[in-house]
Parts: sequence; C-alpha cells; structure tokens
Amino acid sequence: RFGVNTDHLPGVKARRVLDALFRRSKFNLATYKQLGVLRKYGIDKVNITMQTATKLIDAIAQSGWRRPADATVNTILGSHP
Repeated sequence: RFGVNTDHLPGVKARRVLDALFRRSKFNLATYKQLGVLRKYGIDKVNITMQTATKLIDAIAQSGWRRPADATVNTILGSHP
C-alpha cells in the first residue's frame, strides 16, 4: 500500500516502519516516496502535508526536474506549513 517493502526486516522493526507509515497517512503527512523525491532536490522538510509535497513536486516538474527557485519553494512552504 505504501510502496515500502518490509519483508527483509525483523518483525519488530517491520512493525515500527508500518506504524510510522500508518501514522503519517492518518495525519495526512507526505509519504516516504514524496519525501524521497523532495530530498533528491534538496528539500528536507519532513512534517509537511501530502498536498504541500505534491505542490513542491509539481513545481520541480515545471522547472524541468530541477530544484525550483528558493522563492518558489519558500512560497509553497510558507502558505502550507
């Protein structure tokens, strides 16, 4: 469901990962996949909503898959903490 394979983890660690994934989903926070894309482009915010992450990824795509200007990133993050 979340695109994270926990098969290689021991039971307790797998459960912790799954708990974190469900918690993020429950609070409408960005997915790990979204956070991975954002990190790739130098945006290290962790506690942002899925909607904010989507807007940031859309801005990256519109910039030709390059990091958008800091002003654009700050505008998106400022309007959606």
